[in-house]
Amino acid sequence: MKVLVVYGGVGLSEEAEISQRSGKAVMEAARAAGFGVAGFELARDNIDAMKRQASGVDVVFPALHGVFGEDGQIQQILDDAGVKYVGCDVMASQVCFDKNVHKTRLSEAKILTPSWWILDKTNPPQAFDFPVVIKPVTGGSSVDTLVVKTANELDKNEISRLLDKYGKLMVEEYIQGQEIAVGVLGGRALPVVEIIPKGEWFDLEAKYSDETEENIPPKYIDETIQKDAQELALRIHRLTGCKDISRTDMIIRDGKIYVLETNTMPGMTPQSLYPKEAQAAGYDMSALVRELIEAHA
Repeated sequence: MKVLVVYGGVGLSEEAEISQRSGKAVMEAARAAGFGVAGFELARDNIDAMKRQASGVDVVFPALHGVFGEDGQIQQILDDAGVKYVGCDVMASQVCFDKNVHKTRLSEAKILTPSWWILDKTNPPQAFDFPVVIKPVTGGSSVDTLVVKTANELDKNEISRLLDKYGKLMVEEYIQGQEIAVGVLGGRALPVVEIIPKGEWFDLEAKYSDETEENIPPKYIDETIQKDAQELALRIHRLTGCKDISRTDMIIRDGKIYVLETNTMPGMTPQSLYPKEAQAAGYDMSALVRELIEAHA
């Protein structure tokens, strides 16, 4: 099989650098698995060239994070071209990428998620009840995410800057508890990873610094809760229409699991949670990538 790994997204996504690292890891693993592999570093000005190259392969592996990769845009392009690809389709990508839509879907299904509201220029910052997490409605890897404990910590100039950049923000109830993530591979939940950041929370730097304590299996989480979290990740994977791959991030407080978000193309770097979970389930990186690609043979 001929496989095209698309990565990068310079000029399209703020997660382009992480995607470059994911793409390199996926290409190395796909070659080790015996596939014919080509790579394409996507940028704003070469989308048409990507379409042409994608039309000549059997499967595209879009190792793209954030805008264009996880919001359904590349999936729509590949669907229109009749090209098979790894990962979620347009609809599932759109549902999970928009945090407001995703949390609404969770609430309708009676799945616990921190309370939230949407902030735009007509809804002033004074309306906040603290503590809160403020983040873009669309985006990932904790880019431009703020944890604000009190009114005195609220930087209205920063909020104004982020509103100018994104148009609207999500203000979410701050839940303090044990952070976990659960990946799904095909129709199976991967082992739970327990995340213990050195700082106060699992921010962008912590995710890719190799300094966060990550326990697989968890050291401090009851096995019953772990099983519940795996079942919940599978339920959300199906509820949102995901296929092949997803990772749902959660927080446990007082024995209850609160769902934060679902990633439709989680990081695939050596520091990323998803490959570590797969490793714990018996999949090294080449076996993981082979499984994902061969699902589209």
